[in-house]
Amino acid sequence: RTTNTQLDYEKYNGKNFLTAVLFETILYPQSSGELTIDKVTFEAIIRVQSRQQVRSIFDEFFESYSNVPRSIEVPAIRLNVRALPGGKPADFTGVVGNFAISSGISAEQVKVNDAVTLTINITGNGNMRLIQNPAIEFPEAFEAYDPKVNNNFKVSGTGLSGTKSVEIMFIPRHAGTYEIPAYRLSYFDLKEGRYKTLSTPAYTVQVLKSDGTAEESVVVGSTASRKEDVK
Repeated sequence: RTTNTQLDYEKYNGKNFLTAVLFETILYPQSSGELTIDKVTFEAIIRVQSRQQVRSIFDEFFESYSNVPRSIEVPAIRLNVRALPGGKPADFTGVVGNFAISSGISAEQVKVNDAVTLTINITGNGNMRLIQNPAIEFPEAFEAYDPKVNNNFKVSGTGLSGTKSVEIMFIPRHAGTYEIPAYRLSYFDLKEGRYKTLSTPAYTVQVLKSDGTAEESVVVGSTASRKEDVK
């Protein structure tokens, strides 16, 4: 990200320099080994004091400046990126950082054709853009819609942080008792140096018939005993 140019004094090689941050970015390497960040060239306009001969005593009280174009080159940088250790969980997708997870459901007892919303919130710090949208295996008796995703991220000197909120609406088409399986997020915790897996609870939803009575046959799991094509 670019920043508002703010000047500051820094000592380099025993001399004081007036410095400014022209550009900064957060990098998350996606492969291990020796990586090279290519050199970067900036075109800058520098305000310098003019060196002209003093013609009178009054000229000493006035300073003359001019804008001079300069090409500034940042040399290439080499990085040695260590590989993640073995023992990765089967559902690990490369997410690294520190995270927490919470979830909720709008109702656990509804009638057929009533809409229900499952909400999942993931908060933390790390390469959050690699977190995939939850793939929940809803019972076949449910009509599930595409998730509504809200990524509220911010970038700072410590990395990318914020919240990823996912809302999934579904409509049960048959009466019965159904289970919505848990959502799992596996990541590598940099502070503790190990893999972790977060999980939401599994939810049980009781679906009543349209007249408010329960279905005699009870279906539990992610697959219903009866199927219905939804147009």
